[in-house]
Amino acid sequence: MMDIEAIEKIVIEAGKIMTDAVRPKVMEKGGHANFCTETDEKIQDFLTRRLKEVLPDASVLGEEDGKDVFTEKMSRGYCFVIDPIDGTSNFIYAYRPSVVSVGLLKDGKPYMAVIYNPYDDMLLSATAGSGAYLNGERIESSDEPLKDSLAVFGTAPYYTEYLDETFETARNLLPLCVDVRRSGTAAWDMCCVAMGRCGLYFEMKIQLWDYAAAALIAGEAGCVVTDTKGDPLSYKGPSSVLCRARGVKEIPECFTHDTDDLASARKEIEEIDRRMAELFTKRMKCVKSIAGYKYRNGIQILDTGREKALIGKNEEYIKDEELKEHYRQFFGGILNISKQYQKELIEKEEAHP
Repeated sequence: MMDIEAIEKIVIEAGKIMTDAVRPKVMEKGGHANFCTETDEKIQDFLTRRLKEVLPDASVLGEEDGKDVFTEKMSRGYCFVIDPIDGTSNFIYAYRPSVVSVGLLKDGKPYMAVIYNPYDDMLLSATAGSGAYLNGERIESSDEPLKDSLAVFGTAPYYTEYLDETFETARNLLPLCVDVRRSGTAAWDMCCVAMGRCGLYFEMKIQLWDYAAAALIAGEAGCVVTDTKGDPLSYKGPSSVLCRARGVKEIPECFTHDTDDLASARKEIEEIDRRMAELFTKRMKCVKSIAGYKYRNGIQILDTGREKALIGKNEEYIKDEELKEHYRQFFGGILNISKQYQKELIEKEEAHP
């Protein structure tokens, strides 16, 4: 039978590599603010070598050095899933915490987990079906309801397409809880829910190495860990994650709204705005032609009566009375811009006849 204490000792040693590091070299990976340091690579090499000594036949999936693709082979037998430093940006800027995370999958399912915060000497561990532990003491998540709990979230910073959805969800979550927090490490956030410090954690997209260990620890502490729609985690690749403590019985409403409709509406607005930009350009070209004609024939810059009649005519297409007033303001602004543009064009003609 696999001995979790052997994994714990190795992870604690890896934590010392993190705390001993001084001004490590920083490299950029793909995505916004996605960094790797030489210490990440050093810890991953150390963990890979030492963990293979404990379990020679195990596969290894690690965040760094091109070992980050989950393969079919990894879904059979044992597979270590390593995040050498979860919270690399925190580590670079000395903004705590950062943790070492090691999960062990057995036939594609979470089997063991060890997470170590070396700055506070906090070791969290779990074996499937045997509970979760902090420095050897059994832990359980809070049984307080969400309204009496803190919530913590991640911003999925490497995936900017989730930016609006993330902060809209956080904004809607805030009135439902005591307050919201952001630590910069997904694994530690889930550990905080497991320890009873927070009632809920969510993030719209994280990688397998971010959640493989933490989700098991949280689950063994009584949490419900799913994606943000309430479906089970795949343990095969990236996923959204929602981690709820024992006291948060239901998925909050801010996660149950139809995000597909939201995305569709935003996409449609983007297309409308693009078309409006094209139409605005065409309109101003016509305005320029009219300005030239007026200048040559000495006609008043703007025929106010005609333009007002045009606004009134187009209002017939708007059935919502409240929207009509907004339309008047919107179209009136365009007319003012047109008038100003004509004036500027004619002034230039007069200055250089």
